[in-house]
Amino acid sequence: MKGCLVAKGEAEVYYRFGVTMEWDTAAMQCIVEEAGGIFRQLDDTEMTYNRENSRNEKGFYAINHPANKLMF
Repeated sequence: MKGCLVAKGEAEVYYRFGVTMEWDTAAMQCIVEEAGGIFRQLDDTEMTYNRENSRNEKGFYAINHPANKLMF
């Protein structure tokens, strides 16, 4: 649901700091990216799938438009 709100533009960003499993993020990533958003791990690396360890331990963020990305 949260990823769909980001994809629709009703929310600008969604951050998740806790651990998830790859099946918790796969559909959200697809929906957000197909809508033109960005979905990355919190260290700004791409999310990968079909790993030996299925845990997403770095957290993730989804933003609805590249202009909303924070630059450090």
